[in-house]
Amino acid sequence: MTDFQNEMPPPLPPRKPSGGVVALGIINIVYSALFYSCCGLGSIFTSFLGPVFQKFAEEQELTGFESAGPLQAYNIINGIVIIGLGILLIIGGIGLLRLRPWGRSLSISTAVALIIWILIAFAINLFFLFPTQSRMVSDQFTPEQQMIFLVIAGIVAVFFQLIYPVVLLVCLNLRSIKLQFEEERSQG
Repeated sequence: MTDFQNEMPPPLPPRKPSGGVVALGIINIVYSALFYSCCGLGSIFTSFLGPVFQKFAEEQELTGFESAGPLQAYNIINGIVIIGLGILLIIGGIGLLRLRPWGRSLSISTAVALIIWILIAFAINLFFLFPTQSRMVSDQFTPEQQMIFLVIAGIVAVFFQLIYPVVLLVCLNLRSIKLQFEEERSQG
């Protein structure tokens, strides 16, 4: 054997993520830290205001607050789910920045879970929260008008909430992004 046959090839230089992967990783971290933590904590803290609103409703002789207990439980569960999914997106963002295949998989799985949770939360609002709110006595609008307004506002809110998870899914499934993570698997 000659000397050149025993030599090991030099190690490959560490791979750097593309600008798109870096952007997705940073957006995952920042968006989740700001939006999902604030929304989750807001939902949890709102649940503690339920008794205050119920007392106010009794003083003002308003109706429709009979289901404050279940709505309070829903707000707590909603807050915990949103915070949990936000934490998973942060971890996924770190994995994306490090160009780890699990970061991509976790981000995709969490985006799918977010889409499912947003639709479940909208259904809960549509069938339980909105009817309760529309039954409250109001001098300005009839219950039917309130219900229409709440449904339209809910649809608009769902549309805006779905933008990031859908964009994340589309971007993480682009061929150029996928290839970066597949190369990492073949090297690792």
